[in-house]
Amino acid sequence: MAEIQERFPLFPLGLVLIPRELVPLHIFEERYRVMIGECLEHEREFGIVWLADDGLKDIGCSARIERVLERFDDGRLNVLVEGTKPFKLVRRIDDLPYPAGDIQTLPDDLRDTLEEQRKSRGAPLYPYLVYARNPAYFRAAQGMWAALQQETKRVPGTLRSLLNRRVAWWNGCEF
Repeated sequence: MAEIQERFPLFPLGLVLIPRELVPLHIFEERYRVMIGECLEHEREFGIVWLADDGLKDIGCSARIERVLERFDDGRLNVLVEGTKPFKLVRRIDDLPYPAGDIQTLPDDLRDTLEEQRKSRGAPLYPYLVYARNPAYFRAAQGMWAALQQETKRVPGTLRSLLNRRVAWWNGCEF
């Protein structure tokens, strides 16, 4: 059964975080410094939600702060986060010093989720399916891949591996 977490800290970004992916973040805005400070103090996760050109999406991924990479004298910091579980934003909360919301966690194994739902209801979990198979994500990955191939003619293995992992995850495959 899906878990509901209330008043979950959110970090809208122009990226999509996926479970088990490591991403470095530079925290410089005061509201996010407060949020990350509270997450560190209480060993709490926060959510990264994709802020697209057409607005904030309602599917995101929770992130655990793996380590603080660097602290600056002015309060900024660099952290390394790891994606943990996908979630659906159920309600936005506006009374905290940073963005937050009530979220519902989603299973991160798409194949098991779709099979369970096919057996019980005969219909997929629409928001998660959109997140995993959204053609815009796939086109973006293809466009990025094509641009990299044109510019470098040889994409480094680690980058190729990351792109392949993302495309595989979007298509419901383990990699």
